Amino acid sequence: MATTKVNSEFIAVNAISGTIIADGAITSTHLAANSVDTAELVTGSIDTIHIAANQVTSAKIVSDAVLTRHIADDQVTQALIAVNSVGISELAVTEGSDGQVLTTNGSGTLSFATVSGTTINNNADNRIITGSGTANTLEGEANLTFDGSTLAVTGALTASTGVVVQGSGTTAGVYLNGTNSDTATQGNFVRYGTNFATQSNANNSLLITKAFNGSTFLDAFTVKSDGSVGIGTTTTFSNPLTLNKAAGAANSLNNQIALTHTSASTAYHIKTIRAAGTDEPAGLAFVENTTTRVKIDGSGHVLPGANNTYDLGSTALGWRNIYTNDLNLSNMPNTELGTDGKADDRAGNDVDGSNGSWTIQEGENDLFIINRLNGKKYKFNLTEVTG
Repeated sequence: MATTKVNSEFIAVNAISGTIIADGAITSTHLAANSVDTAELVTGSIDTIHIAANQVTSAKIVSDAVLTRHIADDQVTQALIAVNSVGISELAVTEGSDGQVLTTNGSGTLSFATVSGTTINNNADNRIITGSGTANTLEGEANLTFDGSTLAVTGALTASTGVVVQGSGTTAGVYLNGTNSDTATQGNFVRYGTNFATQSNANNSLLITKAFNGSTFLDAFTVKSDGSVGIGTTTTFSNPLTLNKAAGAANSLNNQIALTHTSASTAYHIKTIRAAGTDEPAGLAFVENTTTRVKIDGSGHVLPGANNTYDLGSTALGWRNIYTNDLNLSNMPNTELGTDGKADDRAGNDVDGSNGSWTIQEGENDLFIINRLNGKKYKFNLTEVTG
């Protein structure tokens, strides 16, 4: 049978309904271009299953035909928006001026605003940036730099809660690399408040702790590079420990070392004796609290702290041997006034109550005794004992 075509002019209006056309009987080849418009389509009759992928392009969509109510939430993603396709005209915002940026008030309102620039004064490589007290202005600190490994500070460093240095080996520690000085306000020094300072001397051979006495810094404690220590002096006399004290009055005792026990009321002191005419020390004194017990004078003589007061040995503990040349014996009163301002009125011997002064000397075959009061000399009568 020959194919017969029926033109639309022979078909009455609305004569063919959907019930007369089999499913799939009409394809795009049966439709003339632009012959089907929205007037021929029942609302909702075309859904996504009737549209092939990528068949609806912007050319097929009438301007303003797609409204926000036609787009489901979260269906427009970045992948669906062409590059640079959203401009000012697509945003509900008035275009700003050159250099302005888009901003929001946090409540959904967009606008263009001018960004205030920030000025960095004195900027240079490695300088740390700090605030200036002026809005939008910063300062590059010439005296505070960091090169990625070393933080350098020129000037005073103040730490309200302490400085912690961590590390190990030669890289750990605090190094003072200033010019050495003998003055507590210059050079490599560490100040502790207003009263104390520690520093090295000018040739870096001494570490000195200084104490402020109200008008000047005094050398309180010194450690020499050889390990010797000086207290009150920077001169150690090549000894492990040297103590120095300002000289007092002539023949006075100067405190040097005090030895005591915890919570004790008694202390034993080793003191130097000032010479009569110079500041040179002239001996040592061993003192219990304020009472002098023994002296060693500048000539090497060992003297008791008071006349006719102290014993050498006791009834329980005696010296095994006494080695002496002449033996001088005397119970004469002391011609000097005692500490109470009175002369010594020492009592005489236990036989006749008199006082005397004698010297026993050795001869080749005899012992002699000399009366130092009248100059008379006597010889001991010695009887040889044999066997």
